[in-house]
Parts: sequence; structure tokens; C-alpha cells
Amino acid sequence: MQQLHIKLEVDSPLIQWVNAQADSIGARGHIGTHLDCYTTVPEKEEYQIKGIVIDCTAGMPSMDSMAHIGSLKNKALILHTGNLEHNRYGTEEYFNKDTTLCKVSLHTILSKKPLFIIIDSHGIAEKGKRHIEFDKICEANGCHVIENVDLSCIGNQKEVPLKILININHKSTGKPCELYSILESCFDNTSSHEDSLKAWEANADFWDESMGENSNEFQRLTVRPIVNELLKATQGDYILDIACGNGNYSGYLAEQGIDVLAFDYSQRMVELTRKRQARFNDRIEFCVADVTKYEDMMSLKRNKPFTKAVSNMAIMDISDIDNLFRCVNKLLAENGYFVFSTQHPCFVTLTNKYMTKHNYYGEAIEGQPQKQCYYHRSLQDIFEICFRHGFIIDGFYEACFGNDRERPVVIIIRAKKHNL
Repeated sequence: MQQLHIKLEVDSPLIQWVNAQADSIGARGHIGTHLDCYTTVPEKEEYQIKGIVIDCTAGMPSMDSMAHIGSLKNKALILHTGNLEHNRYGTEEYFNKDTTLCKVSLHTILSKKPLFIIIDSHGIAEKGKRHIEFDKICEANGCHVIENVDLSCIGNQKEVPLKILININHKSTGKPCELYSILESCFDNTSSHEDSLKAWEANADFWDESMGENSNEFQRLTVRPIVNELLKATQGDYILDIACGNGNYSGYLAEQGIDVLAFDYSQRMVELTRKRQARFNDRIEFCVADVTKYEDMMSLKRNKPFTKAVSNMAIMDISDIDNLFRCVNKLLAENGYFVFSTQHPCFVTLTNKYMTKHNYYGEAIEGQPQKQCYYHRSLQDIFEICFRHGFIIDGFYEACFGNDRERPVVIIIRAKKHNL
């Protein structure tokens, strides 16, 4: 995915200006990429929709120029003015650029029923009362305006698949947004997310039997000690165990008097896990949830936030980890952290590619009924996802296994929640 929203540095003049304002004006919500909400708020926090791009670099569209545009129902209209590409955000030149729609053009656009109007400028009207007036007109027609969007990457594309994330609970009338253009997956489409799930359903019984009560030597000697060191679990913690497998690590935590919510996306795996860890029913809640689905992840939210999250050797089995890191950040308490282990992408792979995302099939345990799909990401890819979703990395280990002490097979990372 390509990021389209603006992220400001803490020393930005606009951040400094906002910090000097009275909280009552909600200034922070109106800087950077945001959606204005004066009368209504979007129904959802996340949208995946198609964006129809209009080239406005030579001027804003007229009623006639909009005539050839078909229905925009359940879509976004993207007005590409070039303002952000030519004038740095926050400068006088940027805010003085005229990107005003005339009312007739605006009503023509709204007659086509878009969910959003997206613009790479400070709005679709001049600052002040008219700006608010136009936003309210849009809201009355079931549409919201998203401002200050970086469209430099879209080139001459006429349609762009979008992912829009909105902080609808923000107190300001300006709701901060994250926007991404959803690029074609770098992974081979012949090995889909659904195929991976089928493989894990088929392998569940074999996996549970192979791991038994105490897990295998690799987990006990190589993974668990370092995960424990970084996680620093103590009584009073409430821990989210992600892709829990047969639940042995959840049971290990429960034995120490720690409350856990553990989940996996394999229904069969969770059935076996509930049976194997039944003695800890007072400490562990087991669920079926898919980390690639926002609704599934947010359904794990309970009355209290998770103090910590953990995932043992699962990141490389997940086709899309972007949603995982985003939702874990939301589910964690302030200053909580996420400890995860995964195979070392530099030393453990069955291909000769490193920088390029790709996937391949292999065995986690020799003799398993079906090979599983591994999703390769470089260290850069993994770190970037952490940073993008409000984490800093404050713990990192490379671990070896067996007699080879020079080629680490695992990385273990602690990502601390650190939203600005």
C-alpha cells in the first residue's frame, strides 16, 4: 500500500501553532490529512472503496466537465490539483492556492452520490465561512471532504483503490485520517489467504499433537526465553496472544496468574486449544478471529485494554499484517507493547529473493499433512509497518538454534506503542 496522508514532524511550525491554541477550537484535528465533520460523522472507521480521479491541475472542474462522470455511489471523487506537489504543506503559497469549486459544480458532483471528495489542497472552498458552508452542503448530501492528501504517487491513473481510516471519535470537528492507495499484492495470488486457512485447518490436529503440552525444543530453547525477556509479563497484565496455535504459551502465562485473551483464525485449532488448555478456563479466553479483518480484530476489545500483546512465530504465516499492527495499536493501553517473533528473513527462506515481497510453500514441522504458505518480508518491510502504525522498536534479538551459532533463524522484536 502507498501512503497518501501527511505525517507532520514534531518540530513542524504547524504543530507548534496547534500547541499554542486553545483546546476549545480543536485545532489539532484540522492540520494534516483530515475529514471535516460539522453536522454528521461517517458511519465507519474504515472504508475500502474506489477513487475516481479528476485532473484539476489546470483548474477546478466545471459543471460541463463533470457531465461525463458516471455514478459515484459508494466511491470517492479525487480532485488532483497538484497543490501539495508544488507548494509544501503549511506554507503561505499552499494555503493561498485557489482550489475552490463553484456551487453549481459542487451540486453536480453531489448529484452523483460520492461518499467522499478527496483533495490534495486545503479544501474545496476558500478559508472561513464559505469553507464550512461547502463542507456542510456535502454532509447534507451524505458526503464528506478529506483535505490535505498527498496524491503525488497516482500519476495519470484514472481510478485508484483506496483504504481510508478515520478517527471518528476525535473531539475536533476535523477528524484525522489515514489514506492508502491499495496496490496490487506483491504476493502470488495463486496462494490466497483462504488457501492458507485451509492448510492450517488440515494441519491443526497434527500441529497440536506434535507440540503437545510443552511445545517443541525449538520453541522452548530458542523462541520462548527471549520472548519472555522482552515481554516481561507479570501478574496484573492482560495479554493478547495472537495466532496462539495450540495455546501452550497462553497456558504458560496463565500458570503465572496472568489473564490472557488468545485467538487463532483456524476454527479447528481453537477447538483443540480449548480442550488442551481447559484447566486454565478461569484465566484464558479463547476466540476465533482473522488478523486480516478489521472487524474481527476490533471484536476482541474488552472492558479493559490489553497491557501487552504477543505473537510467537506467526507473522510469516500471515498474508497481510498491516491490519494486525494497526488494530493491536488500538487495542493496547498507552505505553503497552507488542512482542513478536518470526523467522529471520535474511537467513530462512527457500528462494533467492530478499528485498521483494513474495511467498513460497514449506513445512513448519516435518510430515505435516499440508505445506503452508510463507510470506516473506524484508526487515525494512517489517520495521516500516511498526513505525507506520505508531510503534517504536525498543527491543530486538536475533536467535540461533542448534549447533550453528552464526546464522540466526529467528528475530524477536518488541514494538512499544508510541503514538504522537
